[in-house]
Amino acid sequence: MKLIRLSLVAAVIASSLVADLITVSGDITFTSNSLWRGGSGTDDTATVQGTIGVEHESGVYAGAWGTGLAVGSEIDLYVGYATEFSGLGLDMGFIAYTYTVRNDAGTEYDHKFDEYGEAYLGLSYDLGVEIGATFYKGLMSEDKDSTIVEASLGKDFGVMYVGAAYGMQLDEESGDDYYSATIGMPFESIKGDLSLTYANTDAEDSDAVFAVTYTTSF
Repeated sequence: MKLIRLSLVAAVIASSLVADLITVSGDITFTSNSLWRGGSGTDDTATVQGTIGVEHESGVYAGAWGTGLAVGSEIDLYVGYATEFSGLGLDMGFIAYTYTVRNDAGTEYDHKFDEYGEAYLGLSYDLGVEIGATFYKGLMSEDKDSTIVEASLGKDFGVMYVGAAYGMQLDEESGDDYYSATIGMPFESIKGDLSLTYANTDAEDSDAVFAVTYTTSF
């Protein structure tokens, strides 16, 4: 009995120590348009998105991000590692994309892995304006073997923040280059951020897309 009590105490202490090393966070987003790489995933209609993630103090993290689409939904699973060396930020990991798809009968939608994912490696540095560059490499699918380099700029002024990004497809057959710009403001009264984003691609027939977004974190 004494041994059992000691084991229970040790288990409680170990659980407490592990909990102190791990942070759980998430957010919920309401947006007028789900934008991704210069286009809309919802045919310019509103949707709800959410993120839930865990992070160890070592820099290892994992989580899931989900959104409604024009048809069905998407859930992306990710795992990675982030750290900093003398002000230089390093972030690397892998994202697996999953979607709802119509079944063979065409009567309903099932969720399945898309057998596609992307490895990523990002570097960032704050020069008064935070600059960043992220390399994405498509994996697990010959049809979606894309290679993308995305450059970004961002500045948080406290009362508002701005950001811009440009993504370049290194494989022309994989898609078009894309770009976006965002301006946002935090509002304590509604416990979240409001932002406006403009995005487009360099395709000749591409139309600009916009999104008004509210995000709250927990």
